Amino acid sequence: MGKEDKRVAPYISFKTFQTALDVLSQGLPGQLDTSVWPTFSGGVRTQVLSAFKFLGLINDGGHVQESLQRLLDPNQDRNVVLREILEQSYPKVVNLGQTNASPAQLSEAMRDYGVSGETLEKAERFFLQAAHTTELQVSPLWKKARRVPTSERRKARSMKPRKPPLKEDKEPKPEGGIPTKTRDLMTVELQSGGTVVLGVTVDVTTMSIDDRRFVFDLIDRMRVYGNAQHETPEKGSEQGGETE
Repeated sequence: MGKEDKRVAPYISFKTFQTALDVLSQGLPGQLDTSVWPTFSGGVRTQVLSAFKFLGLINDGGHVQESLQRLLDPNQDRNVVLREILEQSYPKVVNLGQTNASPAQLSEAMRDYGVSGETLEKAERFFLQAAHTTELQVSPLWKKARRVPTSERRKARSMKPRKPPLKEDKEPKPEGGIPTKTRDLMTVELQSGGTVVLGVTVDVTTMSIDDRRFVFDLIDRMRVYGNAQHETPEKGSEQGGETE
């Protein structure tokens, strides 16, 4: 490619590239700049222009080249034209694709086009998707080695089940460890049989004065009754005298 070897291979999504072409098909100016795609973010616009330069669709000054005009010509088969552009822009990669080259060989060849790291992965995906769309022959090993996009890997990690948070005590406790909610406070046995259980479920720190008086009055009455039951003398000694 000569001078083009110093340019950076496209690493935008192939879908974005296709959308950029669709926008231009509505009206192609003689010179392209970032304002041509107002719906794209600033970073994406810059990447699109860089991709167009690498593919020879525009020159360094942004002037439209014949290849772009052919690509947008409704009388031309866009996929056929794009396949020719790929063959001219990626000569080393295209030649490797005619063989059973390994994924590592693809990466090594792609690095010659100024990409590395995550950018290298994106550049490989762009090429492979473009090759698939245009039916450009590539190594069968490359098809099996398509990497999962980094964003998808992150999404997969974020979807892993997380450990549930520690359960808090259902009964909130103030300082000192005394429960503010209580239940089954007192059980009293009746003289005639049976029992009475006083059960209260309430936050005593938020009770009104009248409620506190009512509840604690019940507690006091049951305590007095229960104490009285324990103090009742056993049958047979109620007279207090000796029996012969």
